[in-house]
Amino acid sequence: MKISLRVKYILLFLLLCGRVYAQKFTINETWLFQQANTSATQTVSFPHTWNDRDVMDDTPGFYRGPATYTKNTYISADYKDKTVYLYFEGANQVTDVYINGRHAGNHKGGYTRFAFDITALLKFGETNEIRIEVTNAHDATIPPLSADFTFFGGVYRDVYLDIREKVHISPEDFASSGIYIRTPKVNTQSAEIEIETLLNNKSGARHDVTVEHRILRPDGKEAGKKVVQEALAPGKTGHRIAQKFIVQNPALWSTETPQLYRVITTVKDRKTGKVWEENSTAFGLRWFHFDVDKGFFLNDQPLKLIGTNRHQDFKDKGNALEDAHHIRDIRLLKAMGGNFLRISHYPQDPLILEMCDRLGILASVEIPIVNAVTESQEFLSNSVHMAEEMVKQNFNHPALIMWSYMNEVMLRPPYKATDAAYAPYCKEVNRQARAIEQKIRDLDPARYTMVAFHGSVKSYEDAGLFDVPMIIGWNLYQGWYGNRFSDFDRFLLNYKEKYPHKPTIISEYGADVDSRIHSFHPERFDFSVEYGDLYHEHYLKTILKFDFLAAAALWNLNDFHSEIRKNAVPHINSKGITETDRGPKNTYYLYQANLLKTPFVKIAAWENRAGIASGAGSSLQPVKIYSNGPLVAVFHNGKKVGDVTINDGTGTLNIAFVDGINQVEARLPEENIADIRRVHFTLLPEKLNAGFQELNVMLGTRRYFEDKETATVWVPEKPYERGSWGFIGGEAVRPKTRFGSLPAAEINVLGTELDPIFQTQRMGLESFRADVPPGRYAVYLYWADLSALEDEEIIPYNLGNDTLVEETEPSVMDVLINGKKVLDRYHLAEEGG
Repeated sequence: MKISLRVKYILLFLLLCGRVYAQKFTINETWLFQQANTSATQTVSFPHTWNDRDVMDDTPGFYRGPATYTKNTYISADYKDKTVYLYFEGANQVTDVYINGRHAGNHKGGYTRFAFDITALLKFGETNEIRIEVTNAHDATIPPLSADFTFFGGVYRDVYLDIREKVHISPEDFASSGIYIRTPKVNTQSAEIEIETLLNNKSGARHDVTVEHRILRPDGKEAGKKVVQEALAPGKTGHRIAQKFIVQNPALWSTETPQLYRVITTVKDRKTGKVWEENSTAFGLRWFHFDVDKGFFLNDQPLKLIGTNRHQDFKDKGNALEDAHHIRDIRLLKAMGGNFLRISHYPQDPLILEMCDRLGILASVEIPIVNAVTESQEFLSNSVHMAEEMVKQNFNHPALIMWSYMNEVMLRPPYKATDAAYAPYCKEVNRQARAIEQKIRDLDPARYTMVAFHGSVKSYEDAGLFDVPMIIGWNLYQGWYGNRFSDFDRFLLNYKEKYPHKPTIISEYGADVDSRIHSFHPERFDFSVEYGDLYHEHYLKTILKFDFLAAAALWNLNDFHSEIRKNAVPHINSKGITETDRGPKNTYYLYQANLLKTPFVKIAAWENRAGIASGAGSSLQPVKIYSNGPLVAVFHNGKKVGDVTINDGTGTLNIAFVDGINQVEARLPEENIADIRRVHFTLLPEKLNAGFQELNVMLGTRRYFEDKETATVWVPEKPYERGSWGFIGGEAVRPKTRFGSLPAAEINVLGTELDPIFQTQRMGLESFRADVPPGRYAVYLYWADLSALEDEEIIPYNLGNDTLVEETEPSVMDVLINGKKVLDRYHLAEEGG
């Protein structure tokens, strides 16, 4: 048997004037992988996670523990007089590396980069064994302790061999580039630029070097050049060189014109002229500030920041994404019209900020202190270390304007407010926040700091956190986790009155949407597309109205894995405006309609619909249109059916759908652009006469469900009418919570991916009647035993909306068709499971 292996081999090198001075290439392929809980081995390639499948199965929990990757690789004899680093873009979360059985280094934290000098451990001109031991087991000394996302284990980003000359720019300052570019003063006339370079001399001899910096404008023309001479002692690392420049008439970086300068750094031997290293570093010239009343200003121009948060995972891949996935996400954000990205809740692949620089998207990034802290110096030390890694690794990006370090840290304190230990805990949270804040400000006084709070003002007052960061971020979900949409507006106005001198952003807001679920009677927690529409339409309007809100990042760019959740799509947080495979939802179009400056129109119709005939062989149903134009012409099957007036990016028109294929077209009359959507409509006759073909009904709900794989549409229940169909008797099940009831059960239904079909019921049903014409029919009865709910872990992110477990009787039923018993005393739990 012949096996062919796809190999991805990334070579990163600097090629200037036809010369190569440094090599950095991946060693991602063909690692022997083994989890500690099994003797089985398999061959894998990086990026890799061992949780891409088990986080979506029906077994609660996912593997959190150690695993090993082993690879034999040949190290060329040409590298004997070089310095060799092993460089990781990310591994979750504690990593130990061994070269030929000898320990090369340890790294704690799952989201920052790290590098080890492995030169002394290598055998040149021979095959070397590299062994990587990684664990994603819970560790109370390492953030995050818990979170509403899955802690995938593995070496889930690229791994490189980084080959340098003995004299080189240092990658050992927290795995940074070794070059730090500051722009302390920028205006339209001139820009001050400070360049700090760290040099290593890994040889046993002194080297006298010249260091040249050339600044290139965005058009490639030289804007400045300086040369300094330095003496590097044997074994010296981190030797600091600083140079200053003035650039006249700078080309400014902005969201509309993201112009990038470059610094070409050349290190030469003074005696021989040998080039030790040449490096190119991108940067931008801009200035910005936050105003407590007027919001954000870039280059002295007001700019409302609107965008998303982003998690680094994808359908069937977990967090082990290819570079193309990262690039696509930022392009999706730009295509939405977004100009802001909150990189949550941890530093992500270096491509994310590189793409923000190139596309003109402003950003914040944070370390993963989520929900709570551990009251220990070791936890704080690890947090401060992560903060320094984050700042130094991402220092030169013009897109980056904020550093953040805590998210909803008072959401899950280990003590109740009435406990004696609560006040000391709040004091410890404050101590840790101040230590991290000070570290970040010392490293980078030019950018702002931010901490994201959940909607409890008092909790953060208890911890004294309002006085610590420079910006307060609010994660607000009024109208989803409770209350009404208007409470969002009320909260913000009350907060602004109480804290008028603090710059403010909305760091999260959103509602869960399963794009398969629709409702003409949307309600909170029904996961329908239509409720998500209403939620975002209100929030976006308010955000755009309040000038003091400098920025808003909706939650989330994409649906993402959260193993603990039991919603319409179990193990998924579905608040994304795209799905896990990045298919857009209606809300993505809403933001395009409000943010794009180029003409835009989109039909927000489902591909498969169904409905009861309302006369003349058709069913009248509303269709929503998204556009940034004032008026949209709508056509149905080639015939114009009306003009839709657009307000705040949306408009609605009723269309009489007929059975079969319906083509809907929306046109911007003056722009010569249009959107066409083909809808397959299943027309259910008002009376089940000779034309009846198929009926799919969900009991206990007012929701529609679109099974996209089979193009099947399930319709909501209705009471029986003579000659038609419907239920007789019983009551729709609405699980109780502390704040009322839910329209569907919050439960993972085993053995199916169509959970919403089974998450609603009508209890005490006398019968379901369908007055079908005589004929031969297949009758499918689908049941799920929702009465078997047991106490499970409370999900703190539901903010009290977890289902209360009630005493219920087992589901036991007789099934009769036309009065003839076909199932007798069918016990669902015992026979169906």
